[in-house]
Amino acid sequence: MSSPTLAETALELSSSLIPVRPLRPGRKPPLSDAAGQAMTITDPEAAQAYFKEHPDANIGACLAPIDLSPIVVVDVDISDVPTAEHAGVWQLLQKLGLSSKAPVWVQRTGRGNTQVFYYVGGLYLEGGTSAIPLRHTNAEGKHIDLLSNGYVVVPPSNTKDEAPKVPGALGGGPYTWFKGHSPWDIPVSALAPIPPALLDWWRFQVLPR
Repeated sequence: MSSPTLAETALELSSSLIPVRPLRPGRKPPLSDAAGQAMTITDPEAAQAYFKEHPDANIGACLAPIDLSPIVVVDVDISDVPTAEHAGVWQLLQKLGLSSKAPVWVQRTGRGNTQVFYYVGGLYLEGGTSAIPLRHTNAEGKHIDLLSNGYVVVPPSNTKDEAPKVPGALGGGPYTWFKGHSPWDIPVSALAPIPPALLDWWRFQVLPR
C-alpha cells in the first residue's frame, strides 16, 4: 500500500491491541490528557478519529506492559557508534539472532537508526508478569537498547525539530518502515519473539547481577 497516514497507522496499531500515544508535532514528548498524564488511546475508532483531527501530531506505539501492549523493541542506535565499528555491531546482532528474514517489524528512525519490533503477548520478560523496565545503555559500546514499559515513535512521524546528539550525527527526520516489515505486511500475532541469545546478552550486559 502507499505510505499510511497517521489515522491509518493509529487504526492499524490499536486494532492490533497496541495502544497509541499522540506526540507533540515534530517531536517525541507525548501530549497530555485532562489529568496531566500522557495521553494513551486504546480504542481503534477513537485513535483513528484523533489523528484525523490532528494531522500535524506525531504518533507513538506503546510497549509491554503498558495497557497489555504485546510488543517490545530492540533499538540499535548505530548513529552513536563510530563508523569504523558499525560492521561489528551488525555482526554481533546477527550472532545473537537478529535476522532480516525473521517476521519482525523494522523501522528507520529520524536519526537513521534501526528499531526492530518483537512479540511478547501476555508473557513478559521478567517473572512472567512484568516487562524489563525501559532502559538506555551503551553495553560494550554497541548502543543496543531493549525498550519496554514506554513507547517508541513510529511512521509516518517526523522528528524534524530533533537536534543531533553527537557531532556529525543526523538530526531529526522522517520515520519509515523497511519494505516487507511493517504492520501491514506482518500481523502482530505473527511477529517473532525476541531471540533468546539477544535477550540473554542484554540481561548480562545491563541488568544488575
